[in-house]
Amino acid sequence: MSQRLSVAELANLYGFPEKVDGKGETIGIIALGGGYYPEDVELLFRSLGQPAPKIVDVSVPGHQSRGTNRPVSREILQQLVKALAEGSAPPPDAIATLETSMDVQIAAAFAPGADLVVYFAPSADAEGFLYTLLTAIHDSTHRPSVISLSWGWPEPEEMADGQAKAGVIQAVDELFALASQKGMTLCASSGDTGSGVGLPAADEATAIDWVQFPASSPYALACGGTSLDGAGLEEVVWSVDVGGTLYASTGGASKLFDRPEWQQRIVCSTLPGLGRGVPDVAGLADQRSGVTFYLGGAEQGSAGTSAAAPLWAALIARLNEALGRRLGHVNPRLYRIAKDDPSIFRDVVAGSNGGFRASLGWDPVTGWGSPHGEKLLAALAADLEAFP
Repeated sequence: MSQRLSVAELANLYGFPEKVDGKGETIGIIALGGGYYPEDVELLFRSLGQPAPKIVDVSVPGHQSRGTNRPVSREILQQLVKALAEGSAPPPDAIATLETSMDVQIAAAFAPGADLVVYFAPSADAEGFLYTLLTAIHDSTHRPSVISLSWGWPEPEEMADGQAKAGVIQAVDELFALASQKGMTLCASSGDTGSGVGLPAADEATAIDWVQFPASSPYALACGGTSLDGAGLEEVVWSVDVGGTLYASTGGASKLFDRPEWQQRIVCSTLPGLGRGVPDVAGLADQRSGVTFYLGGAEQGSAGTSAAAPLWAALIARLNEALGRRLGHVNPRLYRIAKDDPSIFRDVVAGSNGGFRASLGWDPVTGWGSPHGEKLLAALAADLEAFP
């Protein structure tokens, strides 16, 4: 499918609860660089016929510089827009602005009643990420109920520097545990490299099982990616070959985190190792059918699992409003209710991420699949009544 969906069409496809829009909730967005132009947000909402939402920028002090909303110059932005239109390589220093702009606009569009807080990191490395999380999780002014994380690193790369990086990973995971105690839900993109970093598109037989941190943390709701296949709006694994390199929904088994109890009897026995299985859920990640957002006044299509994370963050905000409470660490509940009734998800059964193929039920490509929002709401309400 090559025609982009509107926000309303995708919300309808995924059954987002219609009577709520995230009012009373706050979505925190972690930005490890770049920024966004408010004019692009206003342009999106004019196209939707709605007022632009309240967005607060929080600059995070840190060890190298002071994080702030710093989109690339308009000259570089136009170079980025041209590169995207031509399918050529974008300017490297513009990627962060592309990422932040997409995250902000998707979260805002799908939960227009929620407040948005964008936390700008002091640096784009692991320590900058840690500083930013510290600020977001301890933010007593805005008190985010959902955090969207579209940034991450392959686990082996994180461990390459030895104890220093391992210490940061442990600190981040401890922060995630604290966030869960505060009732925050952490939605993290699973990654765009299939089952191996830089894996040649045709090399499925020798795929390396690598997953991305922080999506691999058991406290994160890891969000994989799908594509729409045909007029029937059926979903398949998001997987594209660009110049011989596979870009696809990242999934597999963690080498850093043990398989949590709530995955023990669900994650397929064929998944190598005993690590936490990734991803948990999925959402639309194909630029050809992705929803429209704006860069420098030009329309773009949302793409990658980085688009799935803010989409799920918006859905969680709407579910929180409907349920009248914060879902917090939602993974155990999701796995319990999905095991009893898999129809609360749009199961993805076709496609591969290089090393693994989609299958019935949970799989290490798209997790349980994309949401049936209204069914998910009803199942969560029943589960909360049975297990307060």
